[in-house]
Amino acid sequence: MADTTFRREMVKIQSIPDALVVLIKNDDKATYKNIIDIVDELNITKVGRFVVVDELDPKEKTMLADATKLNP
Repeated sequence: MADTTFRREMVKIQSIPDALVVLIKNDDKATYKNIIDIVDELNITKVGRFVVVDELDPKEKTMLADATKLNP
């Protein structure tokens, strides 16, 4: 597939209202570099829509703490 065809198809896919949207949520230990690395990976994988959310809700914080205990 030619690059121009690929780009045209990606624009079509990314403009679909029900397309994938990735929420990026970070905790207190995350650094600016971590967020930039995630955004870079999303751009590499051609994820067209993503949002950086300000903070985790209490349930997510609990889930993250539990996961950290299992995999230190």
